[in-house]
Amino acid sequence: PDMASFAAGPGWMKFPSGKIIQYGYHTSSASGAIIVNFPIPFPTQCFGVTGAGTDSSAANIAGCQVIDKAGFNLSAWLVAANSVFNRTATNISWIAVGI
Repeated sequence: PDMASFAAGPGWMKFPSGKIIQYGYHTSSASGAIIVNFPIPFPTQCFGVTGAGTDSSAANIAGCQVIDKAGFNLSAWLVAANSVFNRTATNISWIAVGI
């Protein structure tokens, strides 16, 4: 395809098919979920978002829940001894796909 049919900005890229990939980096909160706004709202819908902890010194699990076309909830848990999960503030990289 003609390269003019691609679009991009900080934290997002749009393909000629209309599909959009967005990505970013946020710090979760130990007190509960935080709302993360996408760099741009998805025009039609967000198919899904996933995240991963970037702290190599701890076993963290990230949880991402789509709210709407504009953002999602982000939570993280530290996996402690005896499979106890505690909310934690940690750095999370995330990626979302939509149209």
